[in-house]
Amino acid sequence: MIAVAENPTKKPGCLRVLVTRPRHQAFEFIQLLKNAGVQTFELPCIDIVFKNKQSLSTEQKEHALRSNWWIFTSANAVSGAHECGLLPNNHSAIKVAAIGQATTRSLQKYAIPISFAPVENLNSEQLLNLIKLQIKQADKISIVRGDTGREFLKNSIVALGNEVHYLEVYHRQLPTLTTTETKQILISAMPCVISITSDLSLINLLQLLPGSVHEQLLACPLVVNSERCAKLAKERGFHNRIQVACPPGDQGQLTALSAQHWFQNHRR
Repeated sequence: MIAVAENPTKKPGCLRVLVTRPRHQAFEFIQLLKNAGVQTFELPCIDIVFKNKQSLSTEQKEHALRSNWWIFTSANAVSGAHECGLLPNNHSAIKVAAIGQATTRSLQKYAIPISFAPVENLNSEQLLNLIKLQIKQADKISIVRGDTGREFLKNSIVALGNEVHYLEVYHRQLPTLTTTETKQILISAMPCVISITSDLSLINLLQLLPGSVHEQLLACPLVVNSERCAKLAKERGFHNRIQVACPPGDQGQLTALSAQHWFQNHRR
């Protein structure tokens, strides 16, 4: 069951933002929104379930432990590797790359030496242009991630002549939502804007909510983290304003909201 962290009553003139990211990743973004005078409520559209060392295949562990590089794709990947007892330490010969500032902060929390961490949040294409300057052609690469995701980074590094394997340390699942929670979250207070941080969050949002609210839902403006997600939203029927955060992430989404004058139009 999903518990509503903050279930506001509808206040005229107040910007209401629906936050769809996993609950354990939402706190900092929600605080940013609250500090900006925004009313927030949560509908986590993905449940993250971390694996343990016993649930990883022997093949995955062997490939990972003989790799020259581990590329962590998210903060969840770091947490998952920690749960599996597989984070490289100061004595490891494994070089570590981090995608995104949140991933870098998570590695730093565990005092993991980082060999490559771009200052800005980059997409896979931008990251590839930088990381291919760091790796050698004979290097073996492990991409630490969940059980699903884009194949672009792996396929592109393989094309450079490297051996690449996945170390999948968590899986994503669709949360459950009761009828009562649906009414509390959306029917009683349809959001002014929906914050979407991944393609799967967008897909799950439409699965979680009954068809009776889809017409209103598809008319809601969105803030998303990529052009790819914006395209997917249009394909799924969203027809209001879709703003892409630049850079992707908390600050980028906050900037996107401000740039579109949603704050100015919905002041308390």
